[in-house]
Amino acid sequence: MDATTSAAMRLAEHRFADLERENRRRVAHAERRAAVVELERRATTRNSATDLALAGPSS
Repeated sequence: MDATTSAAMRLAEHRFADLERENRRRVAHAERRAAVVELERRATTRNSATDLALAGPSS
């Protein structure tokens, strides 16, 4: 393998590693965001149930 081919392969490997790292970062961010949304949804549901319980029976 000549020097040019070797350099091109190293560059491609580094670029691939960069893309993998960026993808892992994006996936982790999306997972964290989904967890936050789920927690917010649960809090809203819990607050709604609490509000109904505190309101008592409707007349």
